[in-house]
Amino acid sequence: MSSSSILIILDKSGSMQSMGDAPITSINEFIEEQKKTDDNALLTMYTFSTNFQRVYDNVPLSQVPQFTDFEPDGTTSLYDTIQEAIMNKLNGPHSRDVVCVILTDGMDNTSQNCDLRAAAQLIARVQTESNWHFIYLGANQDSFTSAQRLSISNSLDFAATPTGMRQAMRTASRSVTQIRRCSASCTGKSGDLS
Repeated sequence: MSSSSILIILDKSGSMQSMGDAPITSINEFIEEQKKTDDNALLTMYTFSTNFQRVYDNVPLSQVPQFTDFEPDGTTSLYDTIQEAIMNKLNGPHSRDVVCVILTDGMDNTSQNCDLRAAAQLIARVQTESNWHFIYLGANQDSFTSAQRLSISNSLDFAATPTGMRQAMRTASRSVTQIRRCSASCTGKSGDLS
């Protein structure tokens, strides 16, 4: 079964200023590319810094407006945002077959309600119980280790530059497309970022 929902968790902390306009252009390119697979798939997207904001909530790809609101500031509340985004999906009508892309250029440093252990347990649970797939894109860190600590096996390092981010999102988009097109007979290796 193809994934019916896409969830994006995008860092907009102050250090993301180094990406220039790449977050805006990359997200819009990603959405356009995913429409080619199924433009009625649902998109949910969060941006986060010290606090998080839900930008889209279960919007069919065909109806998603251009992403324009990206002004980096603040710190990195990654774990709080992961918890909020997953719980919001689990409490809604489209809680299964979700593919989630997490992009951050740093480690969590301000979450108040969720820690690494709780985030990892939640991610592991939805992968096992609800057929979720996760892609972790990280800059300024060992993304493989960061992802493994979160129970995520699919990860990619990228340079903290506009070009690095655009390349990472294009790679992630190809991986998401593979996951969404995968039939029930696919192995767990579908959508690898290699």
